[in-house]
Amino acid sequence: MGQALRRSLPYRSRNSSGAILFVAVGAIAVLSILALGATSSVLQELKLAKFVTETDTSPYLAQSAVDIMKVFLSNDATPQAVTLYDLRKREIPLGDKVLLIMPQDEQSKINLDLATKEILNRIPGLSGQTQLIDAVFGANIALKEELLLLDGMTQEIYGQLKGLTTVFGLGMVNINTAQPDVLSAQGMDSDLIEKIQEYRAGDDATEATEDDKPFANPPEIITQLTNLGINPVQQQVIQNLLSTMQLGTTTDCVSFDITVLQGKKNVRFFKVTVNLVKGTIVFWHEE
Repeated sequence: MGQALRRSLPYRSRNSSGAILFVAVGAIAVLSILALGATSSVLQELKLAKFVTETDTSPYLAQSAVDIMKVFLSNDATPQAVTLYDLRKREIPLGDKVLLIMPQDEQSKINLDLATKEILNRIPGLSGQTQLIDAVFGANIALKEELLLLDGMTQEIYGQLKGLTTVFGLGMVNINTAQPDVLSAQGMDSDLIEKIQEYRAGDDATEATEDDKPFANPPEIITQLTNLGINPVQQQVIQNLLSTMQLGTTTDCVSFDITVLQGKKNVRFFKVTVNLVKGTIVFWHEE
């Protein structure tokens, strides 16, 4: 009976055992590939979810940065004047991110829509370009890049004037923040410009520091510069600019370059221009 039982058991050769092993290894390989594919898919979905989250939340962070800066500017020691120190770089932590904010006074520049032809003629790149000046004067430009659509405007000329000009604000150049080239375009000589910078710098002789002296009110500008020895011709230049509403001591519009940082990574970049008087955003660009 034992012999009969042994004869009834199926016979397995070495070849059949190898085939089973091959199938098992193949099945494991297939499962491994499927697992790797699933893992890769999950990682891609996680990256996508992170991107969407950053995209969705960054504009709100930029809006928060604008709101914070509006509070800073309205509650500083000299709210009636906006100075270079007021517009210093700021780093503001919000949650796991940091907002790097670089403000810039739009009224530290020449307003292309409101400047006289005489002032336009002193702007680098436009000087002596009579036809181009006439085109700019009558263009009613909404965005500065529209200058490139004017006949005679080249990239070279645009490159010279774009940092000195704006289309935002009421046209009064802020004497507290204006660059020397802008003050020169307004008809001021180099000696007067140096005296303005000397006054603004304060006791430490460095601008954009805490001891800066602001020009607080337009009617007081000439008086404040008297101790620095401005002459009658220079006084008349300032008086003419004040009477034609081309010179002031504050600003209506400020632009903010806002970089959203997470660790050392730049998550998003925004350029936002705000009308501080109306409390509205007049320009928004993001990358």
